[in-house]
Formats: sequence, C-alpha cells, structure tokens
Amino acid sequence: TISGALFWGIYSALSRQASSGTAEFGDIFAGFQKITPCLIVAVVMSVVQFAISPALVLGGAAAGVSALGLGMLTRDGQFNPAVFGGLFLVILVFAVIYVVISLIFSALTAFVYPLIGVRDLPGGQALTLSIKSGFANIGGLILLLIVLGLMGFVGALLCCIGFFFVAPILSAALFAAFQSVFGSTNNFYQNTPPPPPIFGNQPGY
Repeated sequence: TISGALFWGIYSALSRQASSGTAEFGDIFAGFQKITPCLIVAVVMSVVQFAISPALVLGGAAAGVSALGLGMLTRDGQFNPAVFGGLFLVILVFAVIYVVISLIFSALTAFVYPLIGVRDLPGGQALTLSIKSGFANIGGLILLLIVLGLMGFVGALLCCIGFFFVAPILSAALFAAFQSVFGSTNNFYQNTPPPPPIFGNQPGY
C-alpha cells in the first residue's frame, strides 16, 4: 500500500541530491503528499504480479500431478529417473518463463515512480510512458536489472546485512538509467565549462 509513496520519496530525494547537492532524510517521506497516484500504480502492478505468479505455480503443480500420474514412482517405491528428469525439466522451463516475464515486467515499469516523483506525472500517464520507454530500451534495462538482481542476491547471502549496503546503489542505478533515458532536469552538475573571460573587460583593465 505504501511502497509507491516510499519509492516516490526515494527518487525525489535522489533528484534533489542531483540538482542541489543536498538531501534530507525527510525527503524519503515526501511521497505521502501525493499518495493517491502512487497507490493506484502500486495496486495495478501488484494485481498484475499476483496474476502472473499463481498461473505459473498452477502450471508447475499440474506438471507435477501429471508426472505422478505417468508413474514417477516405480512399483517398489523408487523414483523413476526418466519421469523425474522430465518433471525437473518442466519445472525448470516454468521457472525460466517466470524469470523472463518478471524481467520484462520490471523493465516496462522501471520508470513509473521516477516519472511520478521527478516529473510530477499522474499515475496512469506515468505508467503508460514508462511502458513505452521500457519497450524502447528493453535490452539495456533487462541487462541492468540482471546485474542489480545479482548484486541484491549477493548482498542477501551475507546474512541479509549486505543488502542494506547494496539497496542505495540499486535505487541510484535505476535513477541514473531514468536520467539517461529522459534527460537530467538539474543544473547542479555542469558538463561544459563556463566561457573564458574577455581580455580587457575585467576590473582593473
């Protein structure tokens, strides 16, 4: 329910840090000022995710029941290697399909909360624009999500303590990708130096 507002606040804080060089801890909770669009988007995304997961789980369960019906166990109660191998392959296929669908879904919705928090777009418009930009940059976003997922996994392996050190990097990386696609709205960092002064036009000449 509140995840959208928290993400909104995180990206707003990152935007303020990039634009002015300063951010406060209270900026993270700024998303509660516009919780309605964040709540709508969070509900829609959760419904889609919950619709995908049970379908694949039911598919895997159906494969398991079918394997049992085909004689996964021999008459002496031992596993039938052929049927067991086939069941493992089916489960692996379902797992790969789930990972691919999750990556695509995450790539298409990666910019929803930055668009709401930084560009101040309504929830529906932010979701539509995120999907369009996700399709246009699907390859790079999927690779980025894979790298970030591996980083989060490694952090979780360290008794889950490492994830707290990795989490800021994950958010900052997605924000950097957002700025790469939609452009930066800040003037804090200057990519080009100022023009040189005109000789003879300074005080004292």
